[in-house]
Formats: sequence, C-alpha cells, structure tokens
Amino acid sequence: MNKTWSEAEKQFIKDKAGTTKDRELVDALMKFSGRKISLEALRKKRQELGVKKSSGRGVCALKKELEPPMNYDLGGTHVVTHNI
Repeated sequence: MNKTWSEAEKQFIKDKAGTTKDRELVDALMKFSGRKISLEALRKKRQELGVKKSSGRGVCALKKELEPPMNYDLGGTHVVTHNI
C-alpha cells in the first residue's frame, strides 16, 4: 500500500540529495522514517520535488538549471543577459 510522504521525509530528500547517492539515500531515509522505501519510490519522489541530479555513475551533484535570460531596456537599447 502506498503511504503518504511526510514533510520531514520530503525535506530530508531535498537536504541530502545533492551529497548522497540515491542508493545510500534510501538506506538513510529508511533509518530516518522507520519504514521500507524502494529505490524507485525515492527517485520518483525526488523528481516530483524538482530535485534533479547530474547523470553519471557515482555522481552526487544536483543538476544546475539555467536561469531565464534577464531583459533590460537601457533607454532604447535592448540588452539580454544570461546568468549561469
């Protein structure tokens, strides 16, 4: 039976996902919450929370999203900047 994720569990995922592999995060989350959680369930919830990880075996970094360009109107001159 599917259980509802608590706010504490969601925050735990957000806090730890950037420095922990998903497999390790599952073990830590099961100890934290006291319930069985599958790797697939954790990944699905992480993605639903908008926490995207960089691809690659053993990579524990979060994926950086490009910010939308900033538009400025400088007295008739239109300037677009990109924040990286």
